[in-house]
Amino acid sequence: MYIFNDQQRLWVDDLLTTDAPQGQGMLQSKCGSFCCLGRAMEVLGVPLAPAEDQRHPRGQQYLEDGYKYGVDLSRNARDALKLHCRSGWINRKKVAPEWLDELTDTDVTNLVGLNDTLAWPFEKIGRFIESNPEAVFQS
Repeated sequence: MYIFNDQQRLWVDDLLTTDAPQGQGMLQSKCGSFCCLGRAMEVLGVPLAPAEDQRHPRGQQYLEDGYKYGVDLSRNARDALKLHCRSGWINRKKVAPEWLDELTDTDVTNLVGLNDTLAWPFEKIGRFIESNPEAVFQS
């Protein structure tokens, strides 16, 4: 049985319960909608870059260690969550059969694809992660 670390549990619980607006293409849009990885940045407390430093035309950028992140997770967030990569790669070999059927006819290979391409709601993404932690997180 997989044991979630504190940051993973906070993020999954947030996905299962948040009423934040969901969006695509950015961690957080200028209108305040989030992708599933943007919810991770929020839960982990990564600050937004100051307004005068925002340079992305479509969305907000997070600032960490002097770098701005608008689409992919920061390295520190990826490491805290123990994700395979900053876009949340999914190891299909470890996905439970009942979930694999939903991915079979798609080219989705990461959490960004669940959010942006398949338009799964946060709650469904949270259930997917909770049911398939070994497919999402490094051991």
